[in-house]
Amino acid sequence: NLDAHVSSNQTRGRAKVLREKQLSVFIDTHEFLENGNVEGFVEAPTGFGKTILFSEIIRATNQNTLIVVPTRLLVEQTYEKLKQYMPGSDVGRMYGDVKEPGRQITITTYNSLVLSEGGVTPQNIDLLILDEVHQSLSDARINAVGKFENAIKLGFTATPEYTKDKRVEKLLNNEIHVITLKEAVEAGYLSSFSAYLAETDIDISKVKTNQDGDFNEKDLERAVDIYSRNKSAVDLYKQLAEEDPRLEKAVAYCVSINHAKEVARLFTEFGIPAEAVYSGQDKNERKRILKEYKKGKIKVLTNMNILAEGFDDSEAALCINLRPTLSRVVAKQRGGRVLRLDENNSHKHAVIVDYLD
Repeated sequence: NLDAHVSSNQTRGRAKVLREKQLSVFIDTHEFLENGNVEGFVEAPTGFGKTILFSEIIRATNQNTLIVVPTRLLVEQTYEKLKQYMPGSDVGRMYGDVKEPGRQITITTYNSLVLSEGGVTPQNIDLLILDEVHQSLSDARINAVGKFENAIKLGFTATPEYTKDKRVEKLLNNEIHVITLKEAVEAGYLSSFSAYLAETDIDISKVKTNQDGDFNEKDLERAVDIYSRNKSAVDLYKQLAEEDPRLEKAVAYCVSINHAKEVARLFTEFGIPAEAVYSGQDKNERKRILKEYKKGKIKVLTNMNILAEGFDDSEAALCINLRPTLSRVVAKQRGGRVLRLDENNSHKHAVIVDYLD
């Protein structure tokens, strides 16, 4: 099946579906499997097109497939994209109260996989796609993935090294293909961008760190969730958006849910429509907010971690990082949210602002 699909891509215009560097990943995956390998991962930056890439792999192999993603929001986004890329495909979702069993392609979350929600039988799965595979590195999730003994396992991530001790290669020990952020930008797969530092006088030197090596969120919230620092984000946004109106659509990353709500309130108070999205939020409320953001009625989305992975709005061009981090994973994931190409703005140039306390 893969042989035929590679030939089709090369000779019958399928390369229009997979662009050159995406096709090279597909061909490397084909060679990887042809050599008898069954577990491996692809490292590619956020926005490179990993979903269309693994949808083509699913289309080519035509196997019973389980796709695992980090969040419910990503389940829905992946579902919509598969319906777009593979019209007529037999796709179902399994998480929480959503149960659509017996489909050829099933999408679930890592938490649902651990809890065995929906009754997915590992023995019936031929192809296991692990999206944002660095999220699968807890003991419980590694054990859950290990139950799929008969399946080909393919992981996709922008950040294979979660921490020094948690690396994707320990779960899927073969690296299939790597494309760097620099390569993706230079090849025209991602937007060009500038990175700025917003220096403050806030002292975070006494903020404790957790076992994972990043800042303790409660300590960090006490240190940085203060009016002057939050207000400076509003002022900075106004300055940048006035200089370039194409930066009006922004995403702000905050330390906590309360911090996200307070920053959104400040933006709104000073005339900039903003809303906070967060875990535990009413599903319909979040859908409303994301829909209004897509339409441009809301200019700024604030959040804790929920938009760090899988958030997909190509018009978003400004990232304001109000949450300091010691994690390269967090920094890479959230910066990548504003680098997607915008078909309505061929000259898109994104801006990423990191607060330096």
